[in-house]
Amino acid sequence: MLYGAPKVGKTRLIPTSDNPIVISTDNGLSSIRGNNIPFINCTNWKECQEALKWAVAEGCKKYASLWIDDFTEMANMKLLETMSRVKHGQQAYGEMADEMLALIRLLRQVRGATVYMICKEERIQDNELRLIYAPVIPGKAANGMLSYLVGQVYRMEHYTDQNTGQVFEVLRTKRTPTIEAGDRSGKLAELELANIGQIYRKIMS
Repeated sequence: MLYGAPKVGKTRLIPTSDNPIVISTDNGLSSIRGNNIPFINCTNWKECQEALKWAVAEGCKKYASLWIDDFTEMANMKLLETMSRVKHGQQAYGEMADEMLALIRLLRQVRGATVYMICKEERIQDNELRLIYAPVIPGKAANGMLSYLVGQVYRMEHYTDQNTGQVFEVLRTKRTPTIEAGDRSGKLAELELANIGQIYRKIMS
């Protein structure tokens, strides 16, 4: 799971992965248009379901990387679909949360491809008035479980070398008091250059 601030460059990570295919939910692939990466465009929850069913059953036999860009918007599509037929908002959020968490568990069982989920970033203030950064989908119940259900959680950031002034795109892989992140493999540095293929090979080495 990858997240970060708007326009930080999350979608541009996709071409750095091995043989990717994208399930796109927000028409946000213009930054990688020249890379000729195959994608499935989804505009509602039904289309998302069909794309996921195809990807799990067939697509992952042909591709090494399955991207969902983005997972937050996919959850919003599910929420809109639920609210169209459920009267009570709390019930709609609960059904959406159950569906999305079940989806993550399903994607964990995919064999033959690595699944990457791009999420929007949530910024909330804690009791000490610090801003806490984390991936987000609608509903507190679902948010509390996200990081437990995936092996890797990365926050994309820009890092400035204090000696040269050069700016690098990096992925933070270790949790801090204010940033949600995690590396279950234990093989990554706190900050890794933002290249998914290189990171994958480092984890698998």
